[in-house]
Amino acid sequence: MNITDKAVETLRNIIPADDLETGTVRFFMAEGCCGPSLQMGITGEVPETDETFEVDGVRFSVASEAREQVAQVTLNADESGFRLEGYTAPACQN
Repeated sequence: MNITDKAVETLRNIIPADDLETGTVRFFMAEGCCGPSLQMGITGEVPETDETFEVDGVRFSVASEAREQVAQVTLNADESGFRLEGYTAPACQN
């Protein structure tokens, strides 16, 4: 997983400093309407099975079940929010 400087800057602007100091931005899979989808949240507790890394003082973790999903993904941000570049969410089939 890659994290752009703009994404780190945006995280610093929207997450309270206390939460960034003690928390970790975590990527994980959650059940959605069309199957599992990649989610992002902040947590105070990181499971031992997560892969962890830090970018410019911001801690990140990736749940074991999400590693394959994010291997080639870049977290980026712009004025409309965050983007997971290279991630394809499951499509609903009718």
